[in-house]
Amino acid sequence: METWSQRKMNRRHFLQAAAAVSATTTILPILDACGSTTTTNSIGTKTKPLVIANIEGVPTLDPDLIIADTAVSLQTEIFDTLVDYDETSKQVVPRMATSWKVVNDTTIEFKLRSGMKFTNGEACDANAVKFTVDRTLNPATKSLRSTVLQNVDSVDVVDPLTARFNLKQPDPLLIQYMISYAVFCL
Repeated sequence: METWSQRKMNRRHFLQAAAAVSATTTILPILDACGSTTTTNSIGTKTKPLVIANIEGVPTLDPDLIIADTAVSLQTEIFDTLVDYDETSKQVVPRMATSWKVVNDTTIEFKLRSGMKFTNGEACDANAVKFTVDRTLNPATKSLRSTVLQNVDSVDVVDPLTARFNLKQPDPLLIQYMISYAVFCL
């Protein structure tokens, strides 16, 4: 009787094995995500868990410590950005910010949407924006996304709904960079 180690693998057997491995790694996470249970939260509302299936694991949800595609796609479901990109108009559009203005060559102010809250109930305001930027720029954080903000010197909280970005030098691309820079609460 021929054993596996004695058997020669031809192209057909190799492709069949590769297809089986590919199907298994693709289908199993999807099937796992299909099962869900309904629970009742603290205020009596029935809820279902949010399940996001990924082929590869996500080592951390800390936006500063990972920039891999899978983790970033998951982070976009959890965190939000000040501005977004509208593919129809090809323009940067408001998201968490309702507007922004270039005060001078090295100062940009973002006006924030009122009433925003993080899932823990904490206000998502100019203090949260400042915290996020300060944390990213802090060398102790070892942020992988600090290059996005390398030209930001500091963020001032003008009022609860206004965050002022002070730049080291003029940066005409900063607003475009903010499309991918999420504000978060840790």
